Order: sequence, then structure tokens, then C-alpha cells
Amino acid sequence: FFLYWLFRLRYWAVMSLLAFVICFPEQKDWFPLHVDQEDVSLSKKEYKLLTYNTMQFSSMKPHSAQSPNKVLKYLQDSQADIICLQEASCHTSSKYLQNEDVLRAMSAYPYQRVLPGKKVLNMWVFSKYPIIKCERIPFESFANASYYCDIKIDGKIIRVINNHLESNKLNQADKTIYKDIIDKPDKESISHVATHLNGKLAPAAVLRAKQAEAVARVIEESPYPVIVCGDLNDIPNSYTYRKMSKGLEDAWVNNANGLGITYHEHFFLFRIDYILHSPSIKTYQTQVDKVSHSDHYPLWTYFQL
Repeated sequence: FFLYWLFRLRYWAVMSLLAFVICFPEQKDWFPLHVDQEDVSLSKKEYKLLTYNTMQFSSMKPHSAQSPNKVLKYLQDSQADIICLQEASCHTSSKYLQNEDVLRAMSAYPYQRVLPGKKVLNMWVFSKYPIIKCERIPFESFANASYYCDIKIDGKIIRVINNHLESNKLNQADKTIYKDIIDKPDKESISHVATHLNGKLAPAAVLRAKQAEAVARVIEESPYPVIVCGDLNDIPNSYTYRKMSKGLEDAWVNNANGLGITYHEHFFLFRIDYILHSPSIKTYQTQVDKVSHSDHYPLWTYFQL
């Protein structure tokens, strides 16, 4: 676009360049580009952290050696040192995936914490390193939560905060309506759908803002370097993201390329899962794995302390 105007009209070329420069800080959060990757210290040990909204281990399908649950098989093969899961509830019936099945499948991780609850969708942290403290972050929510685990890694302690912030409560019918509007847009329908969706999105956004503020206080008061990960249910220019990422670095923005879509269903394609971290922690080779076991893609990164 800029080159076109450069040849056609210099004034508009300058205006295009100016607009790009002004928007660049926002653009890099949405679409980072890295021609050269930063050098990684060969003298420091590397670790891998993975975050994944599993959609109830893809609807709690049973797991066995002969017929593995696809989500659990992916986690077993990931070789991650720390795994943070959201929407990872199990069933009480042996016909479906149970907590005991998950613990057996994840036996390579001697340290684990699950945040259960009648109103909270299970969240797990699996670690190959000792979890010395774990605490829920208090905030108002219908079925979501955040909690932190202090993990001792080769003599150093980091605070890993696993998040599943307020969902927008969009059901299958809402997503179908949205898809229909994308396929066949018309003014009246767009206005109706916008009003309908806003009625769901606005209350959730208000709750997420308060939740983000609660998590931000824990980040600010942490005596250790932090890694903040999980499903924030919000986009990169949102208040939620800005509040929680203040003073931190975004692993995807730092060393990956492109949109980094993590949520994918019915034309809803967004980056809403994140790995944020203290500047003292170095991340590299951050990736989104395009596996279709859930409505989210898993996100992972290598890091050094």
C-alpha cells in the first residue's frame, strides 16, 4: 500500500507512513514480526512452559493406552516442564475421564495442583519441579478463577499465575448467528446482532476488568519473577491485557510472528491465550500448536532464568 502511494502520490505516501508509525505500538501486539531471532545463552538451562484451555479434555473422553484421550496424549508428548490447564474438569462416572485418569496419565509430573470447585471449571498446574506454595486469587466470577503457584526451579523460585478469566458466555446459537452475518451481511441484521452480542460481552468485560486488577496486584506484590499465563478471554488491545501485562513482556510479541490465534471456532479467531513474564525471564521459540483437540490451541514457550 505504501509503495503504491509512493509512486502515485508522495503526499499520501507520507501520510500512510505516518499512520503506520503512529499505530506501530498497537500493531506489534497484534502482528509481531521478527526477521532475526535473539541469541540464546548456551550457558543457561532451558525450560518449557505450556498453557492450554482443554475444553474439558475435549468433553472428558476416556483415556487408555489402546485409545488415548487426544488432549492427554498431546500433553504427554509435549515434554513441557510446567503445564497450566484451563477448563480441565473431569467426570465422576468411570464412563468418562476422571481425575484419577489424568493423574495416572501425567505421572511424569510429580508436582501438581488442581483448583476444583462446584462453580469453577477445574484448573491444573503440572510441574517437574517442586511447587512450594499455591494460592487462589480472590475475585468475583461465575465460573472462572486465577491462582498462583510458587515453583522452585534449580534453586530459583518463580511465581506462575494460571488464569481463566471471565468468559463472554457466547453459546452455540450466538456463534451461529455471528457466522451467518459474516456469510450474508445486511444492515438490519448486523445492528440486531451487535445489540444482542453486546448484551453478553459488556457484563463479562466489566467482570474481567476487576479480575485483571486483582491479578495485577498479585503480580506487583510478588517477591519472585512471574510468569502469567492462561486464557484471559480478551484481545491484545483490551483493558484486561494492558492491565495484566503492565511491566511484563509478552512471549508471543517478543519472539514469534503473526497473529498467534489461540481461539478458533465458527469464525471467532482471536489471540486470547497468553504467556506474560517478568523482564528478568527470557523466552524464546514461542509457538502455537495447531492441534484441533479443543476450541483453543495450546501455547508454549521455552524460557531461561
